[in-house]
Amino acid sequence: PTSRPCSKARSLRVESGEERWDVATPTRNSDYIRSCSKVQVMDRSIREEDKINADVGMMNKDELLLQLGLKYGSLRKAWSEVFDPFDSGKIGFQEFCDRMRNVGFLGDMKECWSALGAEREGVLRLRHLDPRSDELMQGFR
Repeated sequence: PTSRPCSKARSLRVESGEERWDVATPTRNSDYIRSCSKVQVMDRSIREEDKINADVGMMNKDELLLQLGLKYGSLRKAWSEVFDPFDSGKIGFQEFCDRMRNVGFLGDMKECWSALGAEREGVLRLRHLDPRSDELMQGFR
């Protein structure tokens, strides 16, 4: 006696005195499941690719200034909304790091801090981001 395999997708047939196990043909349901699996795999790969592309953030001072200008319309507006919402006129390094994470900066925080020129004073001011806007604002005060 031949033992029957676990899978129900197989069937036993006897051909010229010899027993053979045949795999059953796929059903419409299995074709549907297979096509759904392909769609799910494609969808997952597209989502993973989108996630990778979304993670490509600002990595240096130039990219930061460009993105802030594009997102907020001007560096002055970006300063008041992102970095200095309480209008204190300056922020320290820890606040700078927190705000940079919030806008999606992925580069080296210390390097960007230094590149903006804030390292000398120990604080970041509007003049470090946009000297021209700072000069105009000084005229109003």
